[in-house]
Amino acid sequence: MERYKIMGSTINSLDDRSKAQGAKKSSASWLGKNTWKRVLDLALYMVACLTAGTGLLLAYRLPHGAGNASRVVFFGYGRHEWGDIHTWLAFFGIFLVVVHLALNWQWLVKVAASKHIWRLAAGILSGLPIVIAFLFLPVERAERNRESDAIHLQIDP
Repeated sequence: MERYKIMGSTINSLDDRSKAQGAKKSSASWLGKNTWKRVLDLALYMVACLTAGTGLLLAYRLPHGAGNASRVVFFGYGRHEWGDIHTWLAFFGIFLVVVHLALNWQWLVKVAASKHIWRLAAGILSGLPIVIAFLFLPVERAERNRESDAIHLQIDP
């Protein structure tokens, strides 16, 4: 007869051991809310790291401008492609943050807002004007090599 020790009690057989640990949960129930939160937190961390990495790559490793930018690649992708990847990672990160807030809504209401829902609403809504400003404020088209920006060289005859 085999003996096992689980949490301080001695179990005599494999059958008793499985009873002591509890019946195995079905595949649908083992993915509880806490498991989804952990997976989501890991995904948020990975997307944040990837977004920061691509941002640093774009800022410091791949040259700006049309001259040399087309010749320098990283893992086979040029500056324009890495910019697209960076943008889509940011969109995915925003989606994950929204899902994260939805999964943690009870904590937000109870703890972060101290049971005053208006505080939570004010906190979330205060960021919306910033996002909306970037979407709807007018943009300008700048001319290249304007006279005010040009360096004038004096050429002696």
